[in-house]
Amino acid sequence: MLQLLPTIFCCSLLAGLLLTWAIRELATRARLVAGPKSDRHLHTRAIPRVGGVAVFGAFCASMLLARGILGALGLHDFNIGIEHTSLKAIIAASTLVFGVGLVDDLYDCPPAVKLICQVAAASFAFAGGVRIGSFPYFGQQFGMVVSFLITVAFIAFITNAFNLIDGMDGLATGSALVSTMALAGAAMLNHRNPAILITVGLAGALLSFLPFNFNPATIFLGDGGSMFIGFVLSCAAISGAQKLPTIVAVCVPMLIFAVPILDTTLSIGRRALRGQGIFSADRDHIHHRLLLRGNTQKQAALAVYAVSGICASLMLVVMYHERLTVFVIIAVLIILAAFVARLRYPDFSEMRRALLRVVTRRKGLSQAIRVRAVLQQQTEFPIESAIEKLDAAFGSDIALSLVAPPYSPQLPTRAENWVFHRPLRDAQGHLLGYLAVRCSHAHADVVLLDECANALEKRLSAVTPSEDGLIGAAVGLG
Repeated sequence: MLQLLPTIFCCSLLAGLLLTWAIRELATRARLVAGPKSDRHLHTRAIPRVGGVAVFGAFCASMLLARGILGALGLHDFNIGIEHTSLKAIIAASTLVFGVGLVDDLYDCPPAVKLICQVAAASFAFAGGVRIGSFPYFGQQFGMVVSFLITVAFIAFITNAFNLIDGMDGLATGSALVSTMALAGAAMLNHRNPAILITVGLAGALLSFLPFNFNPATIFLGDGGSMFIGFVLSCAAISGAQKLPTIVAVCVPMLIFAVPILDTTLSIGRRALRGQGIFSADRDHIHHRLLLRGNTQKQAALAVYAVSGICASLMLVVMYHERLTVFVIIAVLIILAAFVARLRYPDFSEMRRALLRVVTRRKGLSQAIRVRAVLQQQTEFPIESAIEKLDAAFGSDIALSLVAPPYSPQLPTRAENWVFHRPLRDAQGHLLGYLAVRCSHAHADVVLLDECANALEKRLSAVTPSEDGLIGAAVGLG
C-alpha cells in the first residue's frame, strides 16, 4: 500500500489547488467574505471565509481515489483498513463537524450547538472504534464509560484547539500541516494503515491550501475548515497511536498537538483569571502576543511552526526510545515554558506574584503566632529580655532595637531594606525611646509591629528614671 501513497497525496494536492482557486473566486463573487469586525481581527479587508470547503473536498477526493484503487486491487482487509469501520466512522463524523462549521461560517452558530455536534460526531467515531482505552500507570484498561468520556473529551478539545488558533494568516493551516506530517510518520512506524491514509490525504489538502492562506491571505479556512482539520487529526492521532505502549500512545498526541493544546490551555486559564467565559473572544492568543512583541504575521506564523516542529520531532525519540520519554516530556515543558515566558502574559505574571504573596503570608502567619505568644508573656520579662524574645520570634527577616533619643535612623546598606521606627512614651507623654525595626517591605507587617510597640509602651510606662539607661541598650540590631 505504501507505493500508492504518493498517488493519493498528489491527487489531494491537485484537487486542493483547483478547489481553492475556484472556491475563492466563487466566494468573492457571492460575497461570502469576512471583513474585520473587531480589533482582534488582523485582516484589513474582506476575504473569502469558506476555504474549508476546498480542504474538505480535496480530502474526500483523495479518500475516494484510495478506495477505488484499493478496491480494484481487492484489498479490503483489516491490515489495509480502507473498509475498516474506524476509517468509515472518521470520514462520516468529520463530515458532520465540517457541516456545522460551514453553517457557522455562513449564518453564525451558537457555541453550544457547535459543541453538541462535536460531541455527537466524536461519539459516532467512538462507536466506530476510535477509542482511548488505557492510560500509563493505571495498570489496566478503562471501562467503556470512562473510555468514552476520555475519547470524546480529547476529540472535542483538539477540534476546538485548532479552531482557536485559526486567528492569523496561515497559522492553523501550517500548524496542522506540521501535525499531519508528524502523525503520518507515527502511523507508518506503528503500521496503522487507516491513520496513514487519513494523514496523507489531509497533508496534500493542507499543502495545497497553505499558499493561498499564508500572509497575505486571499482565503480563510473558516470554522468549517479549522474544526474539520482538528477533528480528523484528533481521530487520526488516536487511531495511529493504538497498540503503542501506553505512555508512548499518550505522549505522541500531546507532542504533535503541543502548540494548539498550549494555546487552548492558556486561553482557559487566562479567561478564568479574568472572570470571563471560556468561549469569550479576546486578543491575547499566542499569535496576538507574538505580534505585540513586534513580530510580523509571517514571523509569528514561522515561530509557531518552529515550536510545533521541534515538539513533533521529539515524538520520534519517544517512539524509538521509550525509556527516554520522561526526559522528552521535561524538555518539551522547558521549551514551552520558555516560549510562554517570552510572550509576557500579564495574567500569569500577576498570578506568580500572587503565589509569592501567599507564601509570604503563610510565613508571616507563623511569625505572627510566635510574636503574639511573646506579647502575652512580655510583662514577665525585663525590657531587654522582652525585646530579645520579640526579635527571636520575628526571625531573620526583621530585626528589632530599642534605642534612646535623640534618634536618627540610618539607611541600611541593602537598598531593599528600610527602617521603621515608633516613638515610645510613658503615661505622661514623655519620650522614653524608639522601637526601631529593620526589614524589607516584603516582610513588613505594620499592624503586628504596632501591636509590639503598644505592648512595649505599656511596659515602659512603668520604667523609673533610674532605669533610663536600660532604654539605650540596642538589642538584636544586626
